[in-house]
Amino acid sequence: NREAITHFEVAFAGGAEPRGNILTALGDHHAALGERELAVARYEQARQIGGARGDTVRDAELELRIGACFARERQRNEAIGHLQSAWAGLPVHHPERWRAGLWLALQLASRGDYPESLAVLEEADAALGGSEPLAHLRIAYEMSGVRAMLGDWDDLERTATRVLREAGGDSDDALALRYDAHAVLGTLACRRGAFDLAGLHFRASRLLADQRGQAVDRATSDWNIAGNVLHPLGRWAEARATLAELAATAPRWLAAIARMLILWQDGRWEEAADVARRSWPDYERDSDLEVQIGFMKWMLDLGLAREGPQESLAWTQLVLDRIRARGAAGYAILLVPYEAAALVRQHDPRAREVLEAGLARADHLGARREVAMLLRIRALAHRESGNWSEAFADCDAAGGIL
Repeated sequence: NREAITHFEVAFAGGAEPRGNILTALGDHHAALGERELAVARYEQARQIGGARGDTVRDAELELRIGACFARERQRNEAIGHLQSAWAGLPVHHPERWRAGLWLALQLASRGDYPESLAVLEEADAALGGSEPLAHLRIAYEMSGVRAMLGDWDDLERTATRVLREAGGDSDDALALRYDAHAVLGTLACRRGAFDLAGLHFRASRLLADQRGQAVDRATSDWNIAGNVLHPLGRWAEARATLAELAATAPRWLAAIARMLILWQDGRWEEAADVARRSWPDYERDSDLEVQIGFMKWMLDLGLAREGPQESLAWTQLVLDRIRARGAAGYAILLVPYEAAALVRQHDPRAREVLEAGLARADHLGARREVAMLLRIRALAHRESGNWSEAFADCDAAGGIL
């Protein structure tokens, strides 16, 4: 990408034509390197050239690229405006219309607008007709991802496995699809406690990110390995170098969590909590439920470690209310253990109901980590009420899973 940028800049400076295409190519290569500001600046320059000619279709094509740049950095609000313009501006049979629908649907799903997201995906699939089987596979995969947010993890696992079986070849679309499939299979493996399998999937996604030259995807894979495999296994020294690099170079939504985790590992919990409090407004402003939940889990772990159940409960309910209002059961279960822990520590009578409902849901989803967390918390509740045999049984069960 860097070599390509050098050649295109020389060509542009020398007056080569067509200048709009050169600017678009420059934007594409900056986007691949994760240089969003430079990419968007080049796309905007290309839009000005197209606008001078009154080329509305070209303008919509560039709106798609600009929206995708913001989406890759999970700046959902900025992304949606540009992607809606692209979706509205591209003709029905334009070859990029389905992709505009795909990107738009992903942003809508990330902020919890699931019915609207599924509707856009269905329309994008219809726009493809009978052509492009890889594009149809991509849309099927993303639809299964939306259903997973609503609580159907099994469908997502089946579709991701199908992707690895059917999405062959070295086209960028095929590589990107396999990257996503490995990433999600790694995430599901983590939730089910299969950390060795998760590590294999995350390393495969990192190789695919390198093959595509996608810096943001590479950083995400590194985070998954360090934060979601090595850290929970207690292999902190192995995670440390990667976390330090992410804290210095990753997009802000990853960098803050990496900084917080390094402080955590050093036992500097108050400093970690300060990073969390200062970073939260950025996460909240972007309306990205997935990122909010990922960040919130670390905030809540910190809060409970610092013996702050009241503060933790307030944070938990802030996000859980949003998740439950959208019916996102696949997300809610990730935070329910923290809600239960805070309620138990405050001797709140609602704790028992939250624990039993959470255990039933986590068991149904196969979320083994959450089952173990809830059992451990229920053991604390049994201890508080003097039911020692039940407390020991739950501790043994949790220990067996962990």
